Amino acid sequence: MKLSEKDRKELDTYIDNRIETILTEKLENLISDPDAGLELRDEIKELLRTPPKKCIPIEEAAKNLGFEW
Repeated sequence: MKLSEKDRKELDTYIDNRIETILTEKLENLISDPDAGLELRDEIKELLRTPPKKCIPIEEAAKNLGFEW
């Protein structure tokens, strides 16, 4: 079965639009924040407000992780 030129162009356009829609949805899912709209628990908020007990210089932290600073 052969498609007319007009039908072929319509099918190509439809396929292009579907691919674009699917790719856009997939990319949005990959780069979106899964925690958007969620609230932090009170105990986590308190942890974030509490200063750390021990601080080390960024150079030392980088070295411990195998990075050059």
